[in-house]
Formats: sequence, structure tokens, C-alpha cells
Amino acid sequence: MGDVAECIERGEDPHVALDDNHITDPAERQPLEGTIEALKTLHAEGRDHIWAYYTRNLVRPVALARSKVDIIIGNPPWLNYNQTVSILRTELERQSKELDGIWAGGRYASNQDVAGLFFARSVDLYLKDGGVIGMVMPHSALQSGQYAKWRTGAWKAESSGRELAVNFGHKTAWDLEKLEPNTFFPIPASVAFAERLRAGGRAQPLTGNVELWRGKAGADGVERESVGITDASVGGDSPYAGYSRQGASIRPRCLVFVHETENPAIIQASGTITVNPRRGSQDKEPWRSLDLTAITGQTIESRHVFDIHLGETVVPYATLEPLKVVLPFKRLEAKIPTDTSRVDGIRLGGLERRMRERCQTISDLWQINKAPANKLNLLGSLDHYGKLSSQLEWKRNPGGRTVRIAYTAAGEPTATLLGDDNAIIDE
Repeated sequence: MGDVAECIERGEDPHVALDDNHITDPAERQPLEGTIEALKTLHAEGRDHIWAYYTRNLVRPVALARSKVDIIIGNPPWLNYNQTVSILRTELERQSKELDGIWAGGRYASNQDVAGLFFARSVDLYLKDGGVIGMVMPHSALQSGQYAKWRTGAWKAESSGRELAVNFGHKTAWDLEKLEPNTFFPIPASVAFAERLRAGGRAQPLTGNVELWRGKAGADGVERESVGITDASVGGDSPYAGYSRQGASIRPRCLVFVHETENPAIIQASGTITVNPRRGSQDKEPWRSLDLTAITGQTIESRHVFDIHLGETVVPYATLEPLKVVLPFKRLEAKIPTDTSRVDGIRLGGLERRMRERCQTISDLWQINKAPANKLNLLGSLDHYGKLSSQLEWKRNPGGRTVRIAYTAAGEPTATLLGDDNAIIDE
């Protein structure tokens, strides 16, 4: 396919590439000749014929899987599952659970990283028994909770019974966090090594010591020191780790974030306010330019309007004026009313009359305008990974946790005590 693409680029007959590569069987030549004609047409129209290279790259993993290798060296994608489109995220999660059993889930679900799955799948698909692998990984692979099952080296999917074992003790991992300037990757890095064990082999986890590198990146004389791994999983050094959780991920904001506006009626119904949608700089298409006339100047029951804090309303030791959000449950309720038989997943009987009408409207807007690959209903989008409903549970049963501390994820570390137990925290 590479030769075909080059022939087309040079204006030569690409069919010659079939002869050069000794493809003489008519059963093989016929489909390839059809492909060549399609590529020639695309090129003549001034369109990219990247598909020749794309096809070639699809073939390579198949060839490697049929003839596995002794050594794998790589730099997998550093990408959180929640940064992928919904359909891909669902498949990545399925593979992590059902193929390799490395999904940590729970409070780590939003931080689960593709790199661990890439490492495990590369071992499973392409590495011989006794072969070794070395990959550049996020620093979190050495110590964070989302990698806890991956670090065991015993990758077992309970649902399928599949087992795969590696020896992380084959070579000491490298900790590159202390190299300066630490800007050659977007986040601190590490390098993990492993040997694939034969069926029934006893896995050796990634524990003990790592080789900590100190000095100037790329310079001579970098010092290497053996230091112990600090496991930062829940139950590790911090006594507060089990109490922390990421804020809600309420999306799309323009459907539920509001600001109060004046009601033109002479007398406004008791217990209601009139709101307009709040547009934000973080809104993306199609939501940025979506016509929201249907929910503009809408009067709704105050019991469904909540204060909400984002990073922009948190400053050192204090909070600014909270934003407002309209949500499909009432103040003081500990659960979101649900109905799995409905498209949006929300039980309308649990809402006030005006809120029911608004909920139906925004559910229609969500279904019509969300990405085709996004399989979440409105409730799934508002309560992604249960990060909204968990805050309701905290209000119902705070136990000894009489205060909440909020801190921002971006910018300088900023934290504050929250005095309002009813306020919602977004990410």
C-alpha cells in the first residue's frame, strides 16, 4: 500500500506495485485493483489518499499478532478514558474489565488512563512468552490508585476467567519526576519494564524500589538513586484520601446553568423565579450557538434551583458569589428521582409542574443535539459516574464530616471551606 501511494503521488502506474510485491494471485489482485482505482480517483480530485497508509497501519498489528515478538518498546497514549468519545470510552472500559481485569473504577473512574490498558494489551497480543516490554508511562503508574490492579502484574478478568501474568521485577522501573526542567512531557513520567510469563506463571508486582533520576534532562551525569515506591492509593499516606472526590461533571452547562431575570408579570407566583440560560466561555459546539429560546425567560419552582461552585468561584480561603443551576430534584432530597423506562432516565412525578415541563424540553434538546456516538441520556450526562448523586448522599448522611473543603484543579493550589451544605460542587 505504501508503494501504491508513492506511485500515485509520482504520477506512475500504481498497478506496477502489485508486480513489484509479487502479488500474482487473481483472488488477491482483484480487490487491490479496485482499491487502487479508488485511491487514484481521490488523488485526481485533490483529496488526501492517507487511506493507503491507514490500511498499512491496520495490517501491521495483525501481522505482529500472528508472529509475536521478543521485545516491545513504546510510548502509549496518555489519555484519560473520560477524554474520549462515549462509544470509545465504553469499549475501553469493557476491555479493561473483561479482558485484563485492571479497571479500578469507583473514585478512580474519572482518572482511569488508557496507557495501562495499552501496556497490557500489547503484552497480550504481541509479546512472546519470556519476551520483555518497556514503555514510557505517566508517573501515576508507579503509585496512584487507578493503576493499583495493573501494578499487580496478575491481570485476570473475573467475568471471562482470562489470565495473564508478567514479572515487573525483570528490571527496576525508572522514576523521571525529578529531572529538570520537567517539561519534556505534559505531566511527570516514568518507565515500566516487564517480562511476559508463561501460562500459570506467578506474577511479580511493581513494588519495592524504583530508580529515581535526578539532574538536567538529556545532560551527562544524571544521578540515579534507588528509592522506595510510595503507594498513593486509598489507604496510603493521606488519612483524608478516602474522603476526597472529584466534583460533578454537569454537561452541557447551557441547558441547566441559569441566571435570574426579571419576571414581566405583575405578580409572580410564590416560590418561583424566572431564569435565562447562562452561556459560558467553556461551551462547545453545538451548544455554544444552540437556540435556547424554549428555556429563556422561563419561570420555575425555586426548590429546583441550587447554588453551584466552579473553579472560577473559588479563591484562597473563600468563595465568590455562587452560580445558579436548575436540576431535576428538590432541595433537601437525597436522591435524583429516576425512571429507567423514560428516554431521559428521570422520573417526572418527582418534580414540580414547571420543572417537569422544563425537564422535557431540555431532554429533547439533549437528544437532538448530542454527538451521535454519545449514548448517555440526560440523567447520565448530568450525573456522570455518580459524581452529582454522591453529593446528595453526603448531605443525607454526612456522619462526622461536618465540613467540606473545595479546591481547584487548575491554576495555583486554591482551597476554601464551604459553609453551605446545600451548594453543589462542579469540577
